[in-house]
Amino acid sequence: MKKKLFLLCTCFFAYISIAMAQVSKVTGVVISEEDNLPIVGASVLIKGTNTGTVTDIDGKFTLGNIPANAKKVIISFIGMQSRELDIKPELNVILKSDTEVLDEVVVTGYGVTKKSTFTGAANVAGSTTLESRTDANFMKALEGSMPGVQMNNSTSMPGAQANVYIRGESSVNSGTQPLYIIDGMPMNSDTDAETASYNRAFNPLANINTADIESVTVLKDANATAIYGSRAANGVIVITTKKGQEGAMHIDLDIKQGFTNIAPNNFSFCNAQQTADLFARGLVNSDPEKYTYESAMAKIKSDYNWDGTQNYDWLDAITRTGYYQDYNISFSGGNGKTRYYASLGYLNQEGVAINSDMKRYSARLNLETSYKWFNFGFNTSFALADMDAFSQSTGGSYSNPFVSATLKATPLDPFYNEDGSYNTSISYNPLAVYDKEAGDIYNTKTTTINLNPYFAINFGKGFILKTSLGINSYGTRQYDFWSWYNNQGASDNGRGTQYNSNTTTITWTNTLNWLYTFNEKHNVSVMLGQEAQWKNYWNEEYAGINFPLMVMCSIVLCKVKKATSFQI
Repeated sequence: MKKKLFLLCTCFFAYISIAMAQVSKVTGVVISEEDNLPIVGASVLIKGTNTGTVTDIDGKFTLGNIPANAKKVIISFIGMQSRELDIKPELNVILKSDTEVLDEVVVTGYGVTKKSTFTGAANVAGSTTLESRTDANFMKALEGSMPGVQMNNSTSMPGAQANVYIRGESSVNSGTQPLYIIDGMPMNSDTDAETASYNRAFNPLANINTADIESVTVLKDANATAIYGSRAANGVIVITTKKGQEGAMHIDLDIKQGFTNIAPNNFSFCNAQQTADLFARGLVNSDPEKYTYESAMAKIKSDYNWDGTQNYDWLDAITRTGYYQDYNISFSGGNGKTRYYASLGYLNQEGVAINSDMKRYSARLNLETSYKWFNFGFNTSFALADMDAFSQSTGGSYSNPFVSATLKATPLDPFYNEDGSYNTSISYNPLAVYDKEAGDIYNTKTTTINLNPYFAINFGKGFILKTSLGINSYGTRQYDFWSWYNNQGASDNGRGTQYNSNTTTITWTNTLNWLYTFNEKHNVSVMLGQEAQWKNYWNEEYAGINFPLMVMCSIVLCKVKKATSFQI
């Protein structure tokens, strides 16, 4: 009897295992709880795998080739709450609306609206998305995470200029960059440098501390950007900084550290032995009567003073593993009527190329107070950045370390002479050109000051009058020095250029809004506004030659050759 019972149990469990293994295909339908209609394009994904499908026009789906160890399937759709269900041959899935997504706020024009009632094309990135990336420029966090937004950075230097395109590049000769608004105030985002062809101007956006940003809204289409007029031809990026919340003081300390490296690439360069072999074969082919392979190889060894074994990797010599440091502390709170947010930040990012790094010191204070029918506040920030760069001339200059390391130097050329001095038989030896004591200098210091006081009066019945003043000041001090290791600098006994500039923008904005909701679902919003803007720009430039010593690079020590100034 026991044997029969044991055999019966064994057969029963075997039957269950076989039945479970037979679920190799899942079919079903996905509908919305709100209107009981099928959901088109819902994602159906086997948990822990890349196997999935989407629903058709009738909300139906078929999912085949299900792995034997699969147990769960995830059904999701934008604006709906995702569901995780056990795998069965047939699934009838009902998705509920995600109220958090529908109530998400979109900052557009001179106000805000709920995402559920917004009819334009816009995307919102919150602080979680922004803080997940480590880069001096907060726009890097949007790269690859927001549809329709493209960012091109042609150099590895921290803080260097970058181009942002919304829905592609909209012009060939005219401007292509979007309008940036921070806390309702237009900000200067134009790069400024002694010459744009050097391609290493500092990006003003890198002076915004990512830790201070609450959200970034990208407005894409004409409906969303029309209120800004022609300034918004390339889209609008609205930045909202953090504000204080009601309650006791909250202190946040954020520390990020890491390393930066060159991204993996498929470039394969010849080593010294391969290079010598190619050179020798070239000599033989150029004059076979004069050279044999052995004599050609002997000439190569003699010309380069090469021992036949030593290999010099120039690209490895000019690159490094950079160290990234980002420290931020913030204080926020409020007592019901007054709310505040204050922060201090320090960023130090080393580039992957020698002599490239950026330091940034930032501070912010946002204060808001309200009493009965009026509201007053201000947002203010200060940032100081110091960037050391390398030449990025687009005119074919060999002072670019990557150009000289790959086109001028060969694996046969030693870095140094036998006495320890730099090997200057190579024009633009990148190790010499970027020597910390006597090499080239490409330094840019910038300051950004933002001050945005505002005052609002609530007249009741949805009428709100608001006036705000925005002051944005951006200053640049750029110093370039061509050393004796640089061919252009050597011919002038050292050449230095000091470039200073400042852009100040003052914007005064007045708006009268009427917001009214009736029947708890119909919204009316009317705005009457006026805005005036004043902008001042100036620059000055000094150039000099004939420096007294290699290690004395200040322009005050040389003979000034040129001085210019400009103001509008």
